[in-house]
Amino acid sequence: MQVSFLALLWATFVAMVAFADVVPLSFGVGCDHGRYPFQMQRGCFKPAFEREIDNGGDSFIIVRFSDFNLPPKDYVLLRSVDTGETVKLSGAEYHGAFDAPSVSGSRLRLELYTKTNLVGSYTTKSPCTGFSVVGYTSVLQSPPTHEAVCGGNVERTQEAACFNYSPIMNARSKAVARL
Repeated sequence: MQVSFLALLWATFVAMVAFADVVPLSFGVGCDHGRYPFQMQRGCFKPAFEREIDNGGDSFIIVRFSDFNLPPKDYVLLRSVDTGETVKLSGAEYHGAFDAPSVSGSRLRLELYTKTNLVGSYTTKSPCTGFSVVGYTSVLQSPPTHEAVCGGNVERTQEAACFNYSPIMNARSKAVARL
């Protein structure tokens, strides 16, 4: 029972992403966006980088990252300006290109928190430390609305109300109920 619920949840997420409308953005830190902002003082708890994303009034935001490569103790915090909800993306858990978990609200503050960089304290296989934001999703596209269930032609363009035009097709469909 648990496996089927997880499969249904995963299928719903995949369907949401498949019909998502991605708004392109281009910003980040490190790599192609300049130097990575390590903290210069111990005990500093302010973000090393901040950026606000406003989706124009939609109910959620999903940020799309590429080249996400942070030191293990550094993290990006996605904070909803509207609701205060937060999502933490740590360098130990997230890598590469991915869509972050959704955050409810129409405005989001992306905050990068870094630790003090002690010489030789961080090594990586990647030559690049930082991340790039390439876009966000906030509106789900509707699936195509032209629907045909009667069939018959290759393009499937005949409307679903085929019983008006083809009583034989209607009889062969053996429909239980019509809405």
